[in-house]
Formats: sequence, structure tokens, C-alpha cells
Amino acid sequence: MWELVARKIMGETSTSAALEALSASVGRLQLLNDSTENIRPAYAALAEGTWWVAALDERILNGLGSSKNKMVDAYRAERDAHIDGRFIRGFLWARDRHTHQLPFSMSRDTTPFLGSGRGVIYISPGFIWRPSDQLDEPLEGRRSHPEWRPVYDELLAGKSARKSLSHCARWFHLMAGHPVS
Repeated sequence: MWELVARKIMGETSTSAALEALSASVGRLQLLNDSTENIRPAYAALAEGTWWVAALDERILNGLGSSKNKMVDAYRAERDAHIDGRFIRGFLWARDRHTHQLPFSMSRDTTPFLGSGRGVIYISPGFIWRPSDQLDEPLEGRRSHPEWRPVYDELLAGKSARKSLSHCARWFHLMAGHPVS
């Protein structure tokens, strides 16, 4: 039942425009290689994508009703159990840090092509999320959600920024009833 409601919400003009903007952020990250000169546009694309993830998730939650609504609980449970949706809480945790310290939440993986000296071929994920201990806590009285940090640590920290953002985009496309590959 909630899927039908979520699809109606995702079909609203402002929501579908936000979904297009999220997909554009993923596309910009995909076009950037992991060279030093591209770190600034990569920061911008990731910060923008993170905000769109938070905005789209909040829009669905608000469209489903009050936080005491069983459909809100059903949506959250489905989102958190889905292979793509489970990334959203990690993005929400990162968003709360972006608000207070600017979006320097990524770095470059600089592991050499031949691995760490053992001769193993290594394909770099490129731009990666920084470890959570390198991201400042929000100011006192602001959103913190420490219960979301383990999700960030498991699914985002040290992992490809583009791939993790792609998971979130796929979730919202699924909610909108779009074909997902």
C-alpha cells in the first residue's frame, strides 16, 4: 500500500525535479576521475547529492503523514532493509555533518595500482567517503542521530562516493515507479 502512496508523492513536479537533480549529481561524479584537480567539483556534486537524498526522503516521510503513522514505519522498515535504501541513513548522518562543517566529507583513494606493495592489482574506487572520526559532530542542540553513525561506517566510510550515491538514486527511482537496473 505505501508503495502506491510513495509513487504518488514521487510524481509531484518538485519531487521529480529533485530526483532528476540527484541523478545529475551521480552523473557528474561518474564523469570526474579521481585526480586532484577534480576534487572541488566532486565535493560539490557529493554535497548536492547528499542534500537531495535527505530532501527526497523527508518529502516521502512527510507525504506519508505524521511520524506515528504506520505507513511511515512501513516505509522506513522497507527502506532500511532494501539493498539500495539502506544507504539513506548513512547519507542523513553525513548531511547533518555537512550542515556544520562544509562538505569536506570525501577524499581520494591513493592506493597504488599494484596494491600496497604485494603486487596485487588494485582498482581504486576514486573519490571515497572519509572515516566518521574525521567528521565533526554538529553543534550542540543540532541534529546528531548517533544511531545512524554505524550505517555510515559500514556503507559509506572508505567507499566510493559515486557508488553509494547511486544506491540512493536507485531507491528513489524505485519509489517513483521507474525501471531500475
